[in-house]
Amino acid sequence: MSLPRFRLIIFTASILAIFLADGRSFANPGAPKVKVGDLVSAGKLDIKLRDLGKGWFWRVSEMSYPGRSVSPKPKKIVVLDFFSTNCVSCKKMLPALKQFSEQYKDKVQVLLVAVPENGDVGGKKLRAFFEREPMPFPVLEDPSAYYSKKWLPEVNGKAEMPCLFLIDREGIVRAQAPGYHESIADALSPALESALKL
Repeated sequence: MSLPRFRLIIFTASILAIFLADGRSFANPGAPKVKVGDLVSAGKLDIKLRDLGKGWFWRVSEMSYPGRSVSPKPKKIVVLDFFSTNCVSCKKMLPALKQFSEQYKDKVQVLLVAVPENGDVGGKKLRAFFEREPMPFPVLEDPSAYYSKKWLPEVNGKAEMPCLFLIDREGIVRAQAPGYHESIADALSPALESALKL
């Protein structure tokens, strides 16, 4: 192989690596973020992701938005949490999330949106983690961090994880609680109590 051709291959590989790395970055400055009061309908804020364990897709609007007529399930309150294996606080909060899920299992659907860390091609590390640590609720893989970029607040150009969102039966975001919390119910209070009364 000639030297110019070898340099072209190296240059092309470098550019491709930069594109792939940039696409996996959690930073997304200037993007609109989800706020309390926003409607999660079948439009721009809806989340549709594949369950790591079962392989089928979950759509948030089918669970919480009454305008979505195709949903065969009764409407539930939804609690979303965003997670990554390289997030220490995310891992630390999982026991509290499990406890909350068990306590409110008949009234609230917990969904964990899991983002593979940079370099976890194909989400192998993410899958291995949840094989060792099974969850009593669906774990949805966000392979390109698309929904995480869309939903999560940023601190110093990085998505803030963990971050809880409470979506009521009308499909409206009623609470947002970024950071680590020992009690999920306390973190989402008083919006949780209000949503449960409706």
